[in-house]
Amino acid sequence: MSRVGSVTVSSFVALLLCGITSAAFAQDPPAAAPPAAEPAAAPPPVAAATGAPAAASESKMRLALNLVPMPFLGKLKASAGGQSTEADAAFAFGIAPIFDYNITSMFFIGASPTYTFNVKGKDATDSAKELDLLLRVGANFPAADKLTVYGYLSPGYSIIQLPSSSSGVDNPAGLVLGFHAGAQFDVAPTFFLQGQLGYQIGFQKTSVGGMDVDLKTSYLQIGLGGGIRL
Repeated sequence: MSRVGSVTVSSFVALLLCGITSAAFAQDPPAAAPPAAEPAAAPPPVAAATGAPAAASESKMRLALNLVPMPFLGKLKASAGGQSTEADAAFAFGIAPIFDYNITSMFFIGASPTYTFNVKGKDATDSAKELDLLLRVGANFPAADKLTVYGYLSPGYSIIQLPSSSSGVDNPAGLVLGFHAGAQFDVAPTFFLQGQLGYQIGFQKTSVGGMDVDLKTSYLQIGLGGGIRL
């Protein structure tokens, strides 16, 4: 690698680094037939009880919105020309709209584009943003009344949007994969709250000065939010 290519790659790397019985009644033999009794009046219908908790909606679709803080255990890695470097990631924060469809009472599929801010190393000044276009494939498991636990995989495609100071360098992009588990609590027939924990790793690439640069962004993600059933 030329000295110019090395300096360019090093500068780029430094900039970037530094996801729920009846009873029977006996009768004595009648001595004489008693006069016919008037039929008893039918009891009035029992009014339906009020105030009973409503059951959760049986809808197959749900929409939700999660806030995704990533406060610790994030890593940024880069390698090029036989050299590699790694840095702890700064506190990142994402937002994730979610759409799921229940194929059966247990399994679901869905999608969740996630947009993450402050993608950078702890010591870096400029920050990037990350757009992850994710699928969701998972399962629901009833745990208690109104409480459901779930888990899912989220493969997808990721694009890191570099800061303006990285002009001339293409935005790194590539595959991304997440592993997540959480719980969902029904607060109303159509409304729920949820929380989850997950880990996501990306395999982005770009080119700097004619040299391929491999990147890996990995984050421990906390998801907090709510949604509705349609």
